[in-house]
Amino acid sequence: MLDLTNAKRIGIIGGGIVGWLAAIALRRVFDVDVDVTVIEAPTVFPLGPGEGGSLNLIDTLCRNELDLDVFIGEAGATHKLGVLYENWRGGGIPDRYYRMFGGSGIPEIECRVGGFFPLLSARIAAGENLHTCIPGFELIIKKASQVEIDELLATGESGLYPSFHFNHAGFERYLRA
Repeated sequence: MLDLTNAKRIGIIGGGIVGWLAAIALRRVFDVDVDVTVIEAPTVFPLGPGEGGSLNLIDTLCRNELDLDVFIGEAGATHKLGVLYENWRGGGIPDRYYRMFGGSGIPEIECRVGGFFPLLSARIAAGENLHTCIPGFELIIKKASQVEIDELLATGESGLYPSFHFNHAGFERYLRA
């Protein structure tokens, strides 16, 4: 087992969002006498469009005492409440699949009997679209503004667990600073 109780210097190889979040987390854990250094390449080639979002993003920001409003401004973040996959089955069959980021307040998911979800099963048996059981889904369909989404999320009754869609480079600059 790795024993870091006497660590004086810790090096993180690789910057990016993950490297900088690791450095921030380690800075929280160790005394100020421990040197935490991020070693990153001077030039990084982007692997994609540079956008992201994950379900534990808000928890990660809060746990590391990073200001959510500053993150939103620096990373150009907007709410991400799920993902829409169009024609996801392929083969020319038009269909849609919503991968909603569901949270608390959805009776169909919270009602569980011995590992069975009777309310969810009833919706499936009735041929209903499952995404409609999430109260916040209507705002997604009407392409609500960030203000409307903020208002709904503040009620705690949206049935959604929000994340953010953000600019990768902006988030990394914020973390580095």
